[in-house]
Amino acid sequence: MNPTDKTRKKSIWFHVALGCYLPVGLSMVAIGLFYLSLQRLMPYHEQALGTAWEQIPAAYQTLLLALLHGGGSASLATGLAILILLCVPFRRLEGWSRWALLAIAAPPTLVLLRITVTLRLERAAQTPWPLVALGLILLLVGFVSSFFWEKGTAA
Repeated sequence: MNPTDKTRKKSIWFHVALGCYLPVGLSMVAIGLFYLSLQRLMPYHEQALGTAWEQIPAAYQTLLLALLHGGGSASLATGLAILILLCVPFRRLEGWSRWALLAIAAPPTLVLLRITVTLRLERAAQTPWPLVALGLILLLVGFVSSFFWEKGTAA
């Protein structure tokens, strides 16, 4: 990084991108912590299974909780990676960080969108798919905006 990089003016597009990425990173951390703390299925999980938590055998409960906690840890790690990238290379306007943010955040978001939509359509479970879709839209808007982050021109 040359000395003039520290003083480069950030355009409105930088702030638009940051405003899109930041809630995605924060929500992934929050969702990860929430899922790591679960001691039973969420109501929409029970809807998808067609049974109440209490009716699930203990061995299956253990397995389901392990899967939920695994998903929670993946969400937490993804969210932390997003926040670290935003705090250091993205803030410095390092071009590679836009690609890293997309590469880290888009795959799990796409997988989660597929899962939540599938459970909604095939099992009539009231999944939070609209929030996942919103997260994906924010990622894409943030990514596109980041190409115009320096003085309103393409970087």
